[in-house]
Amino acid sequence: GGGGAGAGGGNPTSTPGAFFGAKSHTVNGDENFVVESPEERARYKEFGREFRRREQESLAAARSYAVSCLDPDDGRVRLPDGTHWRVHLELADLSKRQNRIGDARDSYRRACNLQPRASQVWLEYSKLEEECGRIPECTAILKEGLGHCRNNENLIIRAVKYYERIGDLDEARSLLSICRRLPIERMWKTMLEGALLESRAGNYGTAREFLKYLTHHVPWYGPLYLAHTKLERDHGLNDEAFGIVEKGLRELPRYGPLYFQAFKLLEKSDLAAGDYALPRTMDMVERASTISRELLWKVHLEAAQMQERAALAGVAAGRPAGVGLDEALRPCRRSYARSIALCPPNLTWK
Repeated sequence: GGGGAGAGGGNPTSTPGAFFGAKSHTVNGDENFVVESPEERARYKEFGREFRRREQESLAAARSYAVSCLDPDDGRVRLPDGTHWRVHLELADLSKRQNRIGDARDSYRRACNLQPRASQVWLEYSKLEEECGRIPECTAILKEGLGHCRNNENLIIRAVKYYERIGDLDEARSLLSICRRLPIERMWKTMLEGALLESRAGNYGTAREFLKYLTHHVPWYGPLYLAHTKLERDHGLNDEAFGIVEKGLRELPRYGPLYFQAFKLLEKSDLAAGDYALPRTMDMVERASTISRELLWKVHLEAAQMQERAALAGVAAGRPAGVGLDEALRPCRRSYARSIALCPPNLTWK
């Protein structure tokens, strides 16, 4: 759906509707977060230090220590009950590293039963089953986890990616319907994942509608502009793509990746117009002087490579007439020299 969105269509201030599938996951109340007392946190911190020390000795020593902390009859070490799920999570990780997959499953299941509101447990447990190729089990774990952590953004994104991988886009879209019931500041990452899903599925209009909405409401997050720029560029709409770059640079004038996107778009435009001196591109290079010093050498390195390509193309086309390759490469050499002067010593080899 959403294919009818035109180049200027859609209202970026209202929640897009075409994104959501026919099915809808209901949301009852806010996310229940795991709350631990100061004593539980302090005791688990002590456990973690000793566990890491034992881990350096051997995995077996670490396992033995963790198991002893769970044993109610072991008087040497006793952790509060509220921290036991974390210990089972550590035991699951140990079991995975020892290729004891059955033990890892048991530890994950115990952790889930002890603290079903901890989304981290469901994420790790589902990842284990997916890595083992147990698709039905992974599906069941994700659904069970979402039943306990309904609005958890990380778990929803994990589930959306998983359903996309197995080709069930309808289920992925039904999960994304949660977005329309929650404030944008809580679910914008989920909405971005949905926009990328629609883009990969070939639904340009829907993806575009959502990226416009997100860049309007979350203007401080640079990767949103990058995603929108790439979407427009991949559909051959270079002018629209450059407009989004400019919008992003107005909000984030020191965000380096947007300048590098601009270089690609303007180089293509200049070469298509036969401007082998790359006037628009080099103007953008000068604008990029405002970004952090750590990136400036990359700006001039990129400029040198663009100028080299333009010099080769210009000489091949005989423009300007009578100019040889050595002369055409002079701007390129200057850019390389600037890059070397600004480059950290450990990177000058580039």
